[in-house]
Amino acid sequence: MANILLVDDEKLFVKGLTEILEREGFQVYQAFDGRICD
Repeated sequence: MANILLVDDEKLFVKGLTEILEREGFQVYQAFDGRICD
């Protein structure tokens, strides 16, 4: 299983894309602020 980190301040966009990617078998991690990724 591949891991993906999605970072975007648009929570609705991240939620929708997360659902799609998880259905395809990806493990998705979310962040809503780029500073969290430092």
